[in-house]
Amino acid sequence: MTIKRGPITFRRGVDRLFEQVDQFTIHNAMFFIGALWASRTLGRERVKPWMKQNYPSQKSWPPTIYFARLIRNAVSHGGRLHMTHDPGRDAEWHHLKFGKSDDGKQAIGPGGFLSPADMLFLMIDTGDELDRIGCPV
Repeated sequence: MTIKRGPITFRRGVDRLFEQVDQFTIHNAMFFIGALWASRTLGRERVKPWMKQNYPSQKSWPPTIYFARLIRNAVSHGGRLHMTHDPGRDAEWHHLKFGKSDDGKQAIGPGGFLSPADMLFLMIDTGDELDRIGCPV
């Protein structure tokens, strides 16, 4: 078997296998998150107390961390943005910007604006931001 040389891409609406690869990636991620949770490796909130002490108001959170919180919240609401209160600011990350008027917008899953790859990059950017502001590991 010969592997195709050059970049391999899967673009929504362009590549035939995009949906299958997208679903495979999501299911694979869910399996590993479940395994980590069962092993008690995942689920320990070490960052939250430090953030509350150093950034008592979400209004003062760095933009990447505030955006990641919005997406984490969407995960528990069927993949839709769920804004229960007006934080007095928009959530911004790269070219994406969402405010109170975007409540209910599909963020993750079919029709969502974030792909599994975007979620991975958001996690990396959030980790880098936590390092930048001095949050302990």
